[in-house]
Amino acid sequence: MSRFNIDFKTDVQTHKLKKELFDLDSFRCSNKVYEDYLKKEAYNEQENSLSQTWVFVYKKQNVIGYVSIAMGDINKTASKKLMKFPHTNIPGVLLGQLATHIDYEGLGVGRFMVGWVYVEASRFAESIGCRLLYLNPDKGLNEWYTKMGFTLIQKKNKQDIMFRDLKS
Repeated sequence: MSRFNIDFKTDVQTHKLKKELFDLDSFRCSNKVYEDYLKKEAYNEQENSLSQTWVFVYKKQNVIGYVSIAMGDINKTASKKLMKFPHTNIPGVLLGQLATHIDYEGLGVGRFMVGWVYVEASRFAESIGCRLLYLNPDKGLNEWYTKMGFTLIQKKNKQDIMFRDLKS
């Protein structure tokens, strides 16, 4: 696909994943695990209230990306920046899955989706106890998330965590 600019305000719609409403078979991304998750697992996890998946559709036709989110928490002892909170576990929204269609990589889709999740998590914070947006970054993506305001918690021999305070 040729490179072009996407007008996210007019050309991209966000929809909750619904079975057989979108052509998920044509979704391809550079990580097969994320591709398979959308096609084989996301709907079942949604039905079981384990996560909720949202697809981003370009010009009412192509699924160009998706995110799956769930509720969770981070223990404040994981980072000095979290020690300011009075409770041991700080509630947050887990950005569990994020993938961009391979034809739309490098066009800002991922950044747009993270921004969308941040806005949604901020709305949750107004109605339920929710203070953080957090994720477990894939290798090589720490800098990308840091540029979007996330703080890294490095874990020895475990999956790193990155978080962003919804009130900052």
